[in-house]
Amino acid sequence: MVKFLPIFLLLALLAGCATTTTAPTSASGVAIEAEKRIQAALVVKSYKVDAARLYRLAYPIYQAAAEICRAEKVGPSLGLIGVGSIDTLPMDYRDAAQTELGLGQGVSITFLPEASAAARAGLMVGDQIIGIGKTALPIGRVGLILFSRAANTLPQSTASVDITVVRAGTQQVIPVKLEVLPRIGLNYDPFSPMINAYADDTSVNFTRGLLRAMPADPSVSMVVAHELAHTCQGHLEAKRTNAMGGLLLDILAASAGVNTQGAFSDVAANAFSADFEREADYVGLYYLARAGVSIAEARDAYRLLTIETGAALTAGYGATHPANPERFVRMAATEQEIEAKKTALLPLVPE
Repeated sequence: MVKFLPIFLLLALLAGCATTTTAPTSASGVAIEAEKRIQAALVVKSYKVDAARLYRLAYPIYQAAAEICRAEKVGPSLGLIGVGSIDTLPMDYRDAAQTELGLGQGVSITFLPEASAAARAGLMVGDQIIGIGKTALPIGRVGLILFSRAANTLPQSTASVDITVVRAGTQQVIPVKLEVLPRIGLNYDPFSPMINAYADDTSVNFTRGLLRAMPADPSVSMVVAHELAHTCQGHLEAKRTNAMGGLLLDILAASAGVNTQGAFSDVAANAFSADFEREADYVGLYYLARAGVSIAEARDAYRLLTIETGAALTAGYGATHPANPERFVRMAATEQEIEAKKTALLPLVPE
C-alpha cells in the first residue's frame, strides 16, 4: 500500500487543480501539418528577402575592398554568389525551400547580385551547378565544399571559366568572364536568433538575429565592411600565430605538472584583439567610402545598434573589443581623414 501512496497523492492533487471553463476548438493532425507547412513557407520567404538584401548591400563593399585587400586574399571570381543544397536545411523547411528557392539535392544558386560576373554571364537563381571548369560537383554538402574550393582557387591568370548548369531540366554550359574580388564568401544563417556577425578564413557570416536588428541599410554595409576587413587584413591568421606562442607556454607548464587549461593560448590569441578591432573599423570605413556609402549614416545606425545590444562603455582588463565610446571617436577621426583625402583628390587608401 505504501508504494502506491505517491500515486494516490498525485491523483488527489490533480483532482483539486483548476481547469478551463470554455470549450476550445479542436486541432486535427491534418490541420496541424498544414499549418506547419504554412509557417515553414513564411520563414523561407522571409529568408529569401533578407538574404537578397544582404547580398545586394555586400556586393559593392566587396568590389570596393578588392584593390586594398591583401593580394593573397583577392583573385578571379564569379562574383558574390550564394549557393545551397536542400540537404543542408532542417527537415521541416525542405519542402518550402524547394518551392521558394528552387533548391534540390544538387548545388543550386540561391542569391546572385544583378551586377556580379555570374549574373552578367547569364547564370540565374535556381540554376543547379553540376560543374565548374573541369571540376564535377556531386550533390549535397560535398558538392558545396568542392564548389567553394574550386571557385576560390582559380589561378590568377584565369580570365573566364565554364559553368555547367541544369536549368528547367536542360544541361547547358555558360562561360563566365571573371571579375577581381576578395575570394571570401558570404553566409546567412536564417535559423539563428543570435545578434551576431563574424569572419572566418573563408567567409563573412551573418545571423538572422543581427540582420533583423538592422533596419537601416547603411548599418548592414558597415558590419559587412568591418568583418570583411578582419579577413582581408589577415587578423585570423595573426590570432592563430599568437596562440601558438601561448601554446608553447601551456606545454611547458604541463611538463611541470601544472594544468593551465589552455590559459596561455587564450591570452596570446587575444593579445591584440582590441587592436584588430580598431583596424577592422578603420579599414572598413575606407571600404564604405570607396563604395559610396554614407559613413555618417552608417556610423550612426551602427552606433545605435551597438548601444542597444549592450556594448561596453568602458573596456575592462582583457577585453577583446575597445570601449564603445572610443570606437566611435576613432571612427569620427577616420571620417575626417577620408573627407580630407576626398577634398584633396587623393586615393582613398588607408594609411
